[in-house]
Amino acid sequence: MFDTWLSSVVVGRSVATVAEVCFAAQWVMILHQLGTMTGADTALTVAWVMLPLILIAECFSWYAVLTTNYWGNAIENSIWAVAFFLIGIGLCRLLPEFDGAARVVLATAVVGIASYLAFLMTVDVPMYLRRWRAKVSDGGKLLRPLDGLRDASTR
Repeated sequence: MFDTWLSSVVVGRSVATVAEVCFAAQWVMILHQLGTMTGADTALTVAWVMLPLILIAECFSWYAVLTTNYWGNAIENSIWAVAFFLIGIGLCRLLPEFDGAARVVLATAVVGIASYLAFLMTVDVPMYLRRWRAKVSDGGKLLRPLDGLRDASTR
């Protein structure tokens, strides 16, 4: 709605990066706390792996933004799928450790994760792959990262 520097892709992607890393950190804290409470090594292992995976995904996201290469978006979202698949495994491991409302919350989260994974693998990742193929077949040129930074900063 407004053509200011605050409307640039760089600002939006920066805010999204911080939000996505914070979201992953919340999952790390939840899995670590629940894994520590129950002695579930699976949940603890997932907690340790989660943040590095998402940091790698964010690098691919920035690569895609700066170069306009949709392959980076496909890899980013595939990494998110792997991360949430692992979270789902961690939560499934925790299910037998809890009763009542806590078990319902864990089971609901597992169902939500399964839905998210279905979306990523049937809609999101294929969409980016189609965009990448279309750009390649049309002879679309990729931006060099510095050129992409300049472009993303001025939109």
